[in-house]
Amino acid sequence: MSESPEPSIDDLVSFNVARGWLPRSHGRKISVETLYRWCHQGLQNAARLQAVKVGGRWFTTRQWVHDFIRAGQPDLTAEKVGIPIRTRLQRDRAAAWAEGELRSLWSELGRSKKAQR
Repeated sequence: MSESPEPSIDDLVSFNVARGWLPRSHGRKISVETLYRWCHQGLQNAARLQAVKVGGRWFTTRQWVHDFIRAGQPDLTAEKVGIPIRTRLQRDRAAAWAEGELRSLWSELGRSKKAQR
């Protein structure tokens, strides 16, 4: 995460205000505890929300929230995620093979049910 320049005192907002900037989850605002966790534990990719503690309260800035969101985005390129890129012919062949497997399993299931009778 890129370090932002030191904010002015006017840029600092409480976590309670900052949570209003984020999308809601299941119709509810992100909790203050979630912002605290993002600040201390970060995300799985090690991105952390930058914040400062003044007195007993935590503060962040709009820029720090923006930086955190950008740093937390996964790289969704096919090479990074490991998604195989298949041609239409490869997909059609795979679908035909899967259909044959399902038909085979279905017919075996029908034979075993008849044998049980």
